Amino acid sequence: MFRGRGKIVLSFKAEGRRRNAMSSISLVPVTIDGVTYQANVEYTASQVGQAYQQYLQTFVDVFNMSASSATTNITQTTADQMSAAIQQLLDLAKNGLQVQVDPSLPPKTYYMTVEMANNVDLLVQSLKATGAADPTSALTVEQAQQWKSLSAASPVISTILTAAISASGEANRSLQSLVELIYVKTGNEVLGDSMASLENALQITKDSLNILNDLQTMHNRITTYSKSAFSSTFNLHRPAVGSDPSLFRNQYPSAASAYFGKPIDPVLNPDLASTNAAGSTVPGVDFQAALTQLITLRNRLQDEINQLIPVTSATSATVGDTLLGKLQAVLKDLNTYFAVSGVPVTASTNTADAFKAFKTWMLDNLDQHSNANAGKAGLIQQNLTFAITAGESTNDSQKEQVRRYLYVFEEYYKSASAILQALTQIITKMAQNIAK
Repeated sequence: MFRGRGKIVLSFKAEGRRRNAMSSISLVPVTIDGVTYQANVEYTASQVGQAYQQYLQTFVDVFNMSASSATTNITQTTADQMSAAIQQLLDLAKNGLQVQVDPSLPPKTYYMTVEMANNVDLLVQSLKATGAADPTSALTVEQAQQWKSLSAASPVISTILTAAISASGEANRSLQSLVELIYVKTGNEVLGDSMASLENALQITKDSLNILNDLQTMHNRITTYSKSAFSSTFNLHRPAVGSDPSLFRNQYPSAASAYFGKPIDPVLNPDLASTNAAGSTVPGVDFQAALTQLITLRNRLQDEINQLIPVTSATSATVGDTLLGKLQAVLKDLNTYFAVSGVPVTASTNTADAFKAFKTWMLDNLDQHSNANAGKAGLIQQNLTFAITAGESTNDSQKEQVRRYLYVFEEYYKSASAILQALTQIITKMAQNIAK
C-alpha cells in the first residue's frame, strides 16, 4: 500500500491495519484540467502507485535528457508517447484500478490519492504552457522539445515530477528518486554544460592555432640571394708589376664599404614574385593563390576573434595578455600592412596594389633602412610568435581543465552511488526493525 506523502509501511501487521483503514476511507472530488474526478484522500493500492510511476517514466526520461541531445532525441514518437502517457494518467484518475486485496472479498477499486491527482493536473498545465491545446492527442515535436526546455529553465517541472514520484512510491523509492532525478541530473547538467563550454573553447583554440600556423607558413615564403664574390668589386689578384702598392690601400676602403655596407634584404619566393624585362618586381605564378589564401586567413582570424570576445574573461587592461589580445595584434598587422590606403585588401582590389600590400606584410619592414619603418622590422613576426605561444599555452591549460573536470565527474558519480547505497542500507535496517 502507498501513502500519498511517501511514508513507508513495511510490516505485514501494519499493512493489515492499512487495509482495514482503507475500507473506511471515502472518496473525495479532485479537479484535473477542469474535469472533476474522484480520489482517495491519502492512501491507495500499490498497484495504482506502480501504474502511476510507469506512466510518469516517459516524462522523467525526457526530463533527464541532456540539453545538447534533446533536440535530436525528442522525435514525434517521443511526443506521441508523452501524449499517450497523459491519457493513461487521466484514465487511471477516471477509472482507478480493480485490486484483489483479500481473496475472501470481492475486488475493490482504488484511485489516485489527492496529491497524485494534483500533480497530474500540474503536469498537464506544464504541457499546455507549450501551446498544446490537448496534450493527450495533439502534442507536436516542437511542443515536446519546448517542454524539455522549460524543464531546464525552471525548477517547476522538476518539482512536479519529484513530488509526483514521492506521492506514489515508498519513502525509500522517493528518496532514491530524489537522488536520481535532482542530485545526479543537476550534477550531470552542470558538468555537462562545463564540458560543452570547454569543448567549444578547445575548438576555438585549435582553430586559432591552425590559422596562425597557416599565416606563419605564408610569412615564411621569403628568401635571400647571396652576394657576388668580393673580388668582383675589388680585384685582389691584379698584377703587381707596374702598379703602386698604395693603390691597393686607397681602393680597399671604398670597395669594402660598397660591398659589406649593402644589406642583404629578403625578397618574396620566386613563385610569388619575379622580375620583368624592365627590372621591376611583378607578381609570380602563384601570387594569386597566395593572395586569396591570405584574405581567407584574415577573415577566418576575425571570425575566431569574434567567438573569443564573449568567452574571454579579462579587463581591457589585461586582455593584451590573453590569446584574444595576441590574435587581435596579428589581425591589426594584417589590416595595417596588408591594406591599400588604410583599407584591407579584398578580392576586388587592384592586382598591382594588392601585390604591393602583400609584399609589405610579407617582408615585415626587413627591407627598410634609415627610415621610420626600420625600427618596426620584424614586429609582424614577433606578434605571430607571441600569438602561437599564447595559443599553445591556452591549449595546454584547457587540456588540464578537461582532466580536472573528468576527475570531478568521476568523484561526483561516486558520491551519488555512495548516497544511494547509504539509503538502501538505512531502509533495509528500518525494514528489519519494523518487521521484528
